[in-house]
Amino acid sequence: MNRHSEAILIVDDEKLVRRLLVTTLSGEGYTCFEAGNAEEALAQLQNHPVNVVLLDIMMPGKSGIELLNDIMAAYPDIAPIMISAVSNSDIAITCMKQGAYDYILKPFNTKEVLLRIEYALVKRKLIAENSDYRKRLEQIVGEQAGEIRASEENFRNSLDNSPLGIRIVSADGKTTYANRALLDIYGYSSAAEIDSIPYSKLYSPETYAAHLERVRKGQMGEQIPSNYEIDIIRKTGEIRRLMVSRGEVLWNGEHRFQMLYQDITEKKRTAKALQASYDKLDKTLDAVIQTMALTVEMRDPYTAGHQHRVAGLACAIASKMGLSPEIIKGIGVVGTIHDIGKISIPAEILSKPGRITEAEFSIIKEHAITGYDILKGIDFP
Repeated sequence: MNRHSEAILIVDDEKLVRRLLVTTLSGEGYTCFEAGNAEEALAQLQNHPVNVVLLDIMMPGKSGIELLNDIMAAYPDIAPIMISAVSNSDIAITCMKQGAYDYILKPFNTKEVLLRIEYALVKRKLIAENSDYRKRLEQIVGEQAGEIRASEENFRNSLDNSPLGIRIVSADGKTTYANRALLDIYGYSSAAEIDSIPYSKLYSPETYAAHLERVRKGQMGEQIPSNYEIDIIRKTGEIRRLMVSRGEVLWNGEHRFQMLYQDITEKKRTAKALQASYDKLDKTLDAVIQTMALTVEMRDPYTAGHQHRVAGLACAIASKMGLSPEIIKGIGVVGTIHDIGKISIPAEILSKPGRITEAEFSIIKEHAITGYDILKGIDFP
């Protein structure tokens, strides 16, 4: 009954030894080939696929050790087992270093030989599987490395073409990478040129002081803000305002910091101009309100200051209620001109020294509706 499909080459100059091994191994189902010397062994290997070689060390002509070198060079998947009548540990170690799977001493026990062959076949299978696994792993790693390189290239391209200034820096502040947008913002030709400028000359005094404070916090293990504004001094001497976003990244497998820079100089100038325009408009509105209030007081001198007192009391109440500054301002405006409708009342009625009639009082009461009609189309606070 065949239990094995493996082929074994028996190389020994003693025919009796070869015959014994062939009979034993064939009975176990192995396919056996014979060779009496190194030349016959190489010829057999060229003509037949072999899994295991039982190789005698002491042979006429080329020795078993020399043949072992030839076999391992040409057939690295074969499992060689050395056979010798001499117990020499140095020879055994030499053979194992050159690729031998095992070392059997003569005279040998056939059961021991069978066990050694089975062990060699198992070892050979494991080595082959490990080799296949390593090749597959190398292929997978190679494919993934290609994908990573392509991804990194795409990432670098996106960084290079980003409208935001991007800078990758080490923990000690050295620039690892800077894109074109960043160089344009600073006005320098390279990251190395930027790094050559002392921070005290690259930033405004206020920004440099804030930088030193961030460094101090980092050294103390304190939280550093991830978003902040800085004033840089360009190569031309021009000062630009930048918004910076700071975060940690892995760059080529190393811990780095990624800095994103957005030039907000024009945005700040526009906001400042808008605020100035708003402040001017606000002052103009106050002047108009005061003029309207004065107009009413000039027509009704007996109640001069009344509207301002109402506005002051109303604002005090609103403040006590916890209303917002915008709402309180609107209440002040309303209080200051709440009697604006009086401009439609004849001056002789408003300044009449004696008691007014019912008809005159009806006219006076209309000033609330008149004031509403005057102001309803104006977009006051």
